[in-house]
Amino acid sequence: MITLFWISVFTVGYVYFGYPLVLYILNKVLPERKVQQGEIFPEVTLIISVYNEAATIEEKLKNALSLDYPKEKLEILVVSDASTDGSDDIIRGYQDQGKHDFLAERRLVFPGLGKALG
Repeated sequence: MITLFWISVFTVGYVYFGYPLVLYILNKVLPERKVQQGEIFPEVTLIISVYNEAATIEEKLKNALSLDYPKEKLEILVVSDASTDGSDDIIRGYQDQGKHDFLAERRLVFPGLGKALG
């Protein structure tokens, strides 16, 4: 039982005092590493899902195309679920400005999903 007590005291002491002391000593002893800094722009895909959004989709596409991000690193993917209000025609008008577009030919329906959610 005494051994377990001293192991616990040592562990708590190391966590609060020993480990910070080891880090401080290593920081002083080891040479400083130079970190290469620069702008990093990963490839990003902006996915816009649409169903009967003719009233707002053009504004959204203009906003997405005006983002301050390198154009070669930004992919705008518009997924339209066979809209019936002309959204697909608006999206096709912007098709040459994005990298990819996908327009569903028919409404995608998942049987049983409404029952599971409702």
